[in-house]
Amino acid sequence: MRGALASVFSLIRDVSVPYGFEIEGYPILSTTRLRMVADQKNLVYHFEVALRPNAFWVDLKKIDFSGKAAIPKPDLSNQQTYSGETSGYCKESAPFRFIGF
Repeated sequence: MRGALASVFSLIRDVSVPYGFEIEGYPILSTTRLRMVADQKNLVYHFEVALRPNAFWVDLKKIDFSGKAAIPKPDLSNQQTYSGETSGYCKESAPFRFIGF
C-alpha cells in the first residue's frame, strides 16, 4: 500500500501547479493548494496541503456521517498542521459550494 500511495502522490506532484505560480492572461490557471489520494477499498483519504510540511490521512470508517447537512472535515483555516490519522480532528462544516463558470 505505501508503495502505491507514494507512486500516486509522485505523479500528482508532477502535474501540480507550483504554489504562487501565475501566467498573465490565464486567469483559470490556479495554484495547487491541496493534493489528495483516495484509497477507496479501505476508505482512507490521504492529503498533502501546499503550506504544510507533511501529509496526513482521514479514515472515513471512524467518522459518523449520519448528519443531514453538516459535513465533517479537518479544519485547515488556522494554519493547523496535522500528522498521521486525523479523523478525530474533523469538525462539522457546510458543504463545499462550487462557484461555476
